[in-house]
Amino acid sequence: MRSLAALLMVASSLVDCPGSYGVVTAAPAQALLPAEVEWNTTLEEAAATTATADATHIYIPLVNGKIVALSRASGEQLWTADLKTNWPLVAGEESLYAVSDASLVDLDPDTGTVRRRHPLPGEPTGPLTRVGELLLIPVQPSLLVAWHPRESKEIWRQTFDAPVTVAPVVSNSRATIIVASKDRLSAAALSDGARQWTTVLEGTLTQPVVVRDRVIVGSTSDDVYALDSRGRWQWTWPGRADIVGVTADADNVYVAALDNIVRALKLENASQEWRKVVATRLAFPPQLAASTLLISGIEPALTAVSVRGAEVGTYALPELGYLAAAPLVLDAPEPESVTLVLLTRHGEVFGLRRPRPKEESAPKPPAP
Repeated sequence: MRSLAALLMVASSLVDCPGSYGVVTAAPAQALLPAEVEWNTTLEEAAATTATADATHIYIPLVNGKIVALSRASGEQLWTADLKTNWPLVAGEESLYAVSDASLVDLDPDTGTVRRRHPLPGEPTGPLTRVGELLLIPVQPSLLVAWHPRESKEIWRQTFDAPVTVAPVVSNSRATIIVASKDRLSAAALSDGARQWTTVLEGTLTQPVVVRDRVIVGSTSDDVYALDSRGRWQWTWPGRADIVGVTADADNVYVAALDNIVRALKLENASQEWRKVVATRLAFPPQLAASTLLISGIEPALTAVSVRGAEVGTYALPELGYLAAAPLVLDAPEPESVTLVLLTRHGEVFGLRRPRPKEESAPKPPAP
């Protein structure tokens, strides 16, 4: 049972944009639920991992070894590329990046054409991560490689104590990155990869979160740990079920566990603020968007809970529709823009938007 959380933990690529996992950033201001379908597309196969997006495209790796690009506005399929990857893609300024076999692949985002392949020192063990100008790539056996795309060269590589399987996160100072490898949490300099500290915990760690002066991480030991910026222990919250994932804001840490309960703990001392039993089997880490927690599970697929613990809304997929990967949360510059992209195990893709306002009926003319 304790290994199940590690299998459920889907590490998303961290990019310098709102809605990234792992580091607390700005997020879309509008509520995510309730929502309605703006478009629906059926792919030839199910998604292999979480989708990513840029301003115009949504990119989805498939289980059959292909990558599909959809229009963000309409869901129309724009291109397909034959490239196998099990990790989310990363969109750069003018390129799309993927890790495939033992190589970093640069694709044209408009056509899917492979521009370059850069050999890596091993097979990837975790997701590709963008931090500033660098791409961080975990590879076998326990390496983290920093690649500079514009200069097309490796900047540094660092060896950790175990394979890196979840995305590193950047510290608030942006000078260091926090890396989870099995039961160890480490800090490394972003400039040259030099390790600054390593703290040994218990179990297999989920993706860490950095907020204020704290590093928060869950574990398959059922615990949540808080360290300070120097790796020193601050508190441990002992849970009762596998930790699916954690997120945090400036005040609270939000913990989702396989007992189907979401809890809010005070960032300072782990005292419980509230607990919410959700009517779904939790499947992916919680996502924080403005003042709303998005909880992903089996049925209903989505549950939105306010940061005060009140249920805001739910969203159910069509019958027998189950999520294949964590939802993609998008900024919505226009009221009619898609804010959520859901991928099902049957290959369906749903683009959700805020409900359209109901048309007000015209006032009746006065009686003669």
